[in-house]
Amino acid sequence: MVSKVALFHQWISLMNKIKSETIPTIYYDAKQLAIDYQTAKIKVNQAFENCGSGLWIKKPNEQDEFDLSFFNVSLSSQRNESIVSVD
Repeated sequence: MVSKVALFHQWISLMNKIKSETIPTIYYDAKQLAIDYQTAKIKVNQAFENCGSGLWIKKPNEQDEFDLSFFNVSLSSQRNESIVSVD
């Protein structure tokens, strides 16, 4: 199983490899920096509303407010897996 934590860990690793100046450790903050993602999400919501399909159901923001630094001990102990699942 692939989790948000595991995918976010892989994203952080890639950002470190390209030596990015801004690497948030909180998943929600990283999503907010993804301008293309945020723009697409707004357009999808507008399209649903315009055609009378209602609004996309929103999950609580707290689900995405995890800090990857909290999980680092678990992730570093499983080096042999390319994508680590942490539940």
